[in-house]
Amino acid sequence: MIQNSIVVRVGCSACRDFFDVDLIGIRKARGGEYSLLDQHCTCRRTLCRGRAYFIAAPNLSAELLTMVSKIENPLDLNGLTAADLEPPPPSGPGAGTGRASLGQFVQQIAPSARAA
Repeated sequence: MIQNSIVVRVGCSACRDFFDVDLIGIRKARGGEYSLLDQHCTCRRTLCRGRAYFIAAPNLSAELLTMVSKIENPLDLNGLTAADLEPPPPSGPGAGTGRASLGQFVQQIAPSARAA
């Protein structure tokens, strides 16, 4: 999965939230032969703690599949793709950098500082 750049997420069947999966971390903890097929975990949301299942797709635009061997769809994905789970592109001050620059911050507070 790592070599083929497979997109892997985990989705909770209770709260319907989805989280990224650290495949390299799993490989370090469990070994290279560990399989995510038929594995589940507890939801990472503190107030939920529902059962979460691993889902995967060959790329961001491909349909996600729940990694269970039984014919079931516990997450009811119905055509959801990995791209559907990506956060929206950044907008506003500091877009693309993850934070606003110092100059943008000063411009935002300067008018209120002059009024005081």
